[in-house]
Amino acid sequence: MEQVVQNGTASGSVKRLGFPVAGKTGTTDKNVSGWFVGFTAGPTDPAANKLQLSTAVAMYQVGDDGSEQSITGWGGVKEVTGGTWPAFVWSKFMGAVMTGKTAVAFPPRANVGTPAPTQASTATSVPTPTSAPTTAAPTSATVPTGLVGKLRADAEAAVLAAGLQPSTTEKSDPTIPVGTVLSASPAAGTVLPRGSTVSLVVSSGPAPKPTSTSVPTAPATTAAKKLVTLPTTAP
Repeated sequence: MEQVVQNGTASGSVKRLGFPVAGKTGTTDKNVSGWFVGFTAGPTDPAANKLQLSTAVAMYQVGDDGSEQSITGWGGVKEVTGGTWPAFVWSKFMGAVMTGKTAVAFPPRANVGTPAPTQASTATSVPTPTSAPTTAAPTSATVPTGLVGKLRADAEAAVLAAGLQPSTTEKSDPTIPVGTVLSASPAAGTVLPRGSTVSLVVSSGPAPKPTSTSVPTAPATTAAKKLVTLPTTAP
């Protein structure tokens, strides 16, 4: 289960934490739900600042009648899988909880069902105890690659997963679909202090056409005048 985090579907969000984690993603058909369940090694030892913790994050949607529904998209996100948003939320929570804690390595896998190799008896040496590494919060982060061309929500999620903060503005572009990232600054690969801002410019589609407004004019009126001839002599 460590391979799910190291090389599998959850590696994009969870592997960056930098301490031993094992877990499993899950996704249902028709975009009904997605989840990630992960845990750290143990046992918990407050005296040694060691913490064993298991956390689950699930995303789903139900109707007013309690029935399962496909998850409604938001901000350009059309589909939820266990390795995307659930794993991202899990990593943000566990990263905060485990800051300053001592990470414990998992024991070697048991290889259940595999015959144990026969070894000649040898003198048993007493292992030298080693101190487990402590997890220090990273102080820098790298701007992710591939932000340009992503949908807005996917790009913002990638920036957050890298330990940075997205700042998004919109710009009209008649050739790029609405919600697609046009540019990102600083450039991909730039190393910044953790929590720094990455500016994203997103297409808002074609600029609206100007509408002509005519000011109504009052209709011309002609005052009728009557010419009155006054008599020149008294009657």
